[in-house]
Amino acid sequence: MSKVRNAIKKGRRFQKTVCEAFACAFSVNVPDDVRTAVGSETGSDVKMVSSRAKKTIGLSIECKNTVQLSIWKAIEQAKKNANKEKLAPCIVFKNPKGMRKPWIALPLEYYLKIEMEENGDE
Repeated sequence: MSKVRNAIKKGRRFQKTVCEAFACAFSVNVPDDVRTAVGSETGSDVKMVSSRAKKTIGLSIECKNTVQLSIWKAIEQAKKNANKEKLAPCIVFKNPKGMRKPWIALPLEYYLKIEMEENGDE
């Protein structure tokens, strides 16, 4: 099997893991509320399908499972997709050869908004 196909499979597995993690954390359903992008579908890697998912999660999620991450390119891609979907840009990333746990990057103001809502400071 080619390296390209392996990379695609690795990326799809990571997208599925991220999608399921968000679905579990926000009590939404796969694939009715959230799902992963299919094939060469444009836009975010994890799709907010229902209005419920858009409201409760509110993120345009871009997944990166790579050793060499260009964070600025990933941010630009996430922002472009988020603007189309009217959601906050988000990158979930990990290094398959080192850092095994995924990390998340999102705009500071969005994170602070979440924290304020959770603490009742809104």
